[in-house]
Amino acid sequence: MSDYDFSTLNSNDFEKLVCDLLNESSSLEGSVPFRSFKPGKDGGIDLLHSSDKNEKEIVVQIKHYYKSSFATLRRDLEKNEVSKVHTLNPKKYIFVTSLELSFENKRIIKNIFSPYIKNISDIYGKDDLNDILRKNKHIEENHFKLWLSSAVAIQKIQQYKFIGRKNEFQENQIKQKLRLFVITREHYKAINILNENNFLIITGEPGVGKTTLSEILIYRYLSKKYQLTVIYDDIREIELELKDDESKQIFYFDDFLGHTQAEIQKSKSAETYLLKIISRIENSKNKLLILNTRKFILNSFLDESERFKNFNPLRAEAKIELHTYSYGAKRRMLDNHINEFELSSQKKEVLKTLAHLICTHSNFSPRHLEFFTNKHYIGELDTSSFHSFITENLANPKRIWEHAYNKQISDKERFLLYSLYSLGSKASKKSLELAFDSRITYEVRENNFFKPTNPFNDSLRILNEGFIISYSYNNYIEFNFINPSLEDFLKYYIENNNYELTRILSSSIYIEQWFVFYKPFEKKNIEKKLINIFISKFSKNKISEVEKYKAILFLASYAPDEINVILKILKSIYQWDFISGNVILQSYSLQFLKNSIREKKLLSIICKLDYEYFLRIILNCKSIGEVSNYIHLFQNNLNLNFKEKFNFNSLTSSKYSYLIKEIYLSCKFLLKNEIEFQYNYLLKSNTYVDEHLDVIDRIENYISFFNNYMFEDLNIKYDILLTPNWNDIALQNNLNSLSLKKESNSIDEDLTPEYFDFGYEYNYDQDYDYDLEEKTNDSSYLIRLNDNPNDLPF
Repeated sequence: MSDYDFSTLNSNDFEKLVCDLLNESSSLEGSVPFRSFKPGKDGGIDLLHSSDKNEKEIVVQIKHYYKSSFATLRRDLEKNEVSKVHTLNPKKYIFVTSLELSFENKRIIKNIFSPYIKNISDIYGKDDLNDILRKNKHIEENHFKLWLSSAVAIQKIQQYKFIGRKNEFQENQIKQKLRLFVITREHYKAINILNENNFLIITGEPGVGKTTLSEILIYRYLSKKYQLTVIYDDIREIELELKDDESKQIFYFDDFLGHTQAEIQKSKSAETYLLKIISRIENSKNKLLILNTRKFILNSFLDESERFKNFNPLRAEAKIELHTYSYGAKRRMLDNHINEFELSSQKKEVLKTLAHLICTHSNFSPRHLEFFTNKHYIGELDTSSFHSFITENLANPKRIWEHAYNKQISDKERFLLYSLYSLGSKASKKSLELAFDSRITYEVRENNFFKPTNPFNDSLRILNEGFIISYSYNNYIEFNFINPSLEDFLKYYIENNNYELTRILSSSIYIEQWFVFYKPFEKKNIEKKLINIFISKFSKNKISEVEKYKAILFLASYAPDEINVILKILKSIYQWDFISGNVILQSYSLQFLKNSIREKKLLSIICKLDYEYFLRIILNCKSIGEVSNYIHLFQNNLNLNFKEKFNFNSLTSSKYSYLIKEIYLSCKFLLKNEIEFQYNYLLKSNTYVDEHLDVIDRIENYISFFNNYMFEDLNIKYDILLTPNWNDIALQNNLNSLSLKKESNSIDEDLTPEYFDFGYEYNYDQDYDYDLEEKTNDSSYLIRLNDNPNDLPF
C-alpha cells in the first residue's frame, strides 16, 4: 500500500509526478491533457490544459510543502497566489500540495480560490495523490526517488547504520540527497554497466559526484529488495558476507584503492583477493558490487599491476567527468541547492545573478554548490562579501575553505585540524587526543599560547559536523574530515607554509605523522633542522621495536649520512614479529634493502640480523613476483641462500621451523591463486590468439623458481590450463567485446526509456535555453571566466 510523503522529491520532481498523475487520472480529451513548463516565475501556472475556445481552460497550481504546516501554506496562498489567479481568470482551477489535508483544510482552500475552484475534488493533498498512485503502479517505476519517501523504505535503509556510515543513512540525510540529486547520462550508464557486469567502478576527480551517484544507486537497489553490505577497510570483508545462493546482495566500497599512501599500499597488497572477489561476484546471480576511486589512483594501480590490467576492470568503469555535465544539468543542480537550503532573499538573488557564471566556469564542481548555499559556511556574509566569496572561490577552488578556516574557528580548533591531518586524515579518538595535547603543550611552551580548560572536547564540539565527523561503534570512536576538499585545503595551506609544517612536526608524537609529509624513499627535500628534530624525538631506546624500524626507514630515506644513528637503532631491535601483516612496512622494506647495498657499514649489520627478519618479510609477500624479488635480493646481495639455510631437514630452531612451514603454505596458496586467476583471464578476458602459451610458460617458470630457489617438493598441478581450446575462446571473447562496445555506444548516443526499466534522460538545457541565449552575448560574463581551463578543483 502506497504511503508516500514525497519528501525525497524536490519541487521540480514533484511537479513532474503530479503532471503524470493528473494525466493518468484525467478524462480530458487529447493525448497529453496537462503540460508543464520551464522553471522560473510561473505567474500561478504550473500545469495547463488549453482548448480551442480557452487558452487557460484549466490551470493547475502545485505547492510542494514538505517542510511546512498548513498555516504556512494558507498564508502563502492568501498573500501571493490569490491575486495571480484573479489575473489569470481560468475557467477551472486545480490546486495540488504534498501536505496532508483534512476536509476543513480543503474547504478553506476552496474558499480562498472561489469561484475558480468549483469543487473540493479539485483539491489534491498527500492522501489523494497516494490514492492515484495505488491505482497506477507503473508511475512509481518512472519516479525512482518516490519509493524512498515512504516510511517503509526509510526504515529499511536505516537498518544499514554501519560503522563509519551511519550519518549517510539518517532519514534527513537520505531525503536531502535525493532532493538535490539531478539525474544525468552518467546515472543511466552506471546502471547499465552494473547490470551487465555485476560490478561497477565509478571513477572521477574529487568533487564530481562519485559518492553521490553510488549512494543513489544503492538506494535504487534497496528498493528492489537487495541487502546492503558497506565495506570500510578491506575488500576481504566481503568474503564474510557473500552468500553462495541467489539471495539479493549489493556491496559498496568507497575509495576502494584508498586515497592516503597507507591505504593505497594496503589495497595493492590485497590485489589477489580483490580480483578473486570481483570474479566471484561477476559469476554470481543477484550479487552486485559498487566501487569508487579517483581516476588517477586507478590509472596508477593499472600501471603497476599487470594482473589487474589483464583483468581489464575498465570494462565496468563509469567515468564521471565535469565536461560531460550539460549547462542545464549544472543549473538544475544549483537550483536544487538554492531551493533546499534556507537562504536570505538577498543571497538567493546573488546566486541567480551569478548562476550563468557558476555553471559555465571551467572550475565548476558539484562540491562548490554546497559551499555556496549552506549557511554553515556563508551564514554571516553580507551581500557584497557573498558575491566575492563565490567569484574568488571559483577562480581558486583550493581556497574554498579559507573563509571558514580564518573567520569561524580559533587557533585551538586549527591545531586539532592539523593534528587530524598529520594522522592521515583519519584517527581514533585516543590517537587524536594524544596528538592534539602534544600540539597544545608545544604551543604553550614555545609560543606562549594560553591553554583553555578542556580544549580537546571543546574543539570537537565546535568542529563537529562543520569540519569533522565522528563514527562510533563498540566503544571505539573515529574522526575524519567532513569533506575531502577540507583535506585538500589543509594540504595546500601546509605546502605553502613552512612555519606551520615545522610546528606540526615539532609537536608530533608518532613517526606516522612524519610519513604524511615525507614518505619513505620519496625524492623530496627536507631541512636539516627537521632531521635534527626527528632524531631527538625518535632515536631513543624507549620507543617500541616497530617505531625503531620506522625511524630507520625514515632516516635511510632522508638522512642516509646519519649512518651511525641508523646503525645504533638497528642494533637495538631484537624482535621482528611486528613486520607480520604490516603491508606499509613491507612495501618500504624492499627499497630500504636495495638502498643498503650501496652502504657497506649498513649492509654488514643487515647481514648479521636475526633470520626472523628475512623470513617474516618473505611471509608477508602477497604475490609470486614479490617473493622472487626478495629471494634474489637476499641471495645476490646479502649472501643468504634460502634453500640452503632453511632446508626442512636441517632446521634446529622451532621458531624458524614454524615460519618456514608458513612460507611453504603461503607459496602454494600464491601459485594456486595465480593459476586460477590466469584461467579466468583466458576464459573471460583474453582476446589474443596463442596468449595461453605465454600464460602456461609463466606458470611453469614460477614453479621452476620455487623448486630451484626455495622448496624442491613444491609441485602444483595446472591441468586446467592445458585442456581447453583457448584460441577458440579468445576469438569468441573478441566477438563479445566488439558486440558490447557497439551496444554501449548505441546507449550513449540514444538513451531511451524502453532500454531502462525506469526513468528517462531529461534535457535540462531546454529549461534554461532562455538563459543561454541571453548570456551568450553578454561580454561581462565572458570576461569573468577563469583564463586557465586546466585548473580543475584540487
